[in-house]
Amino acid sequence: MHVRMDELADAPLLPGVELNAVCVIPVNGIWYRVQIVDQDIEETERCVVKFLDFGGYMNVHFNELRQIRSDFMNVPFQSTECILSNVEPIGKLNLNVSICI
Repeated sequence: MHVRMDELADAPLLPGVELNAVCVIPVNGIWYRVQIVDQDIEETERCVVKFLDFGGYMNVHFNELRQIRSDFMNVPFQSTECILSNVEPIGKLNLNVSICI
């Protein structure tokens, strides 16, 4: 999929930025499918995106986002969000909970 995504180098900008829109963004020379999940409160030209194929979030500028080709929407997303419950560390660890969240 990375080879074909190289063709997106000239992909058009998004016509508008909407929550939950799926688009692509280049990071370190590789294109990734992302979903817009939130707008940055402090900087109105930025938003938070979720990476759909490996997970994780990133705060990006709107100008970095590009339209996704429809054929890339046919490929299922490769990540699944999950939450672990009732998991506790073994033994006594000095664990700062705020770092883990």
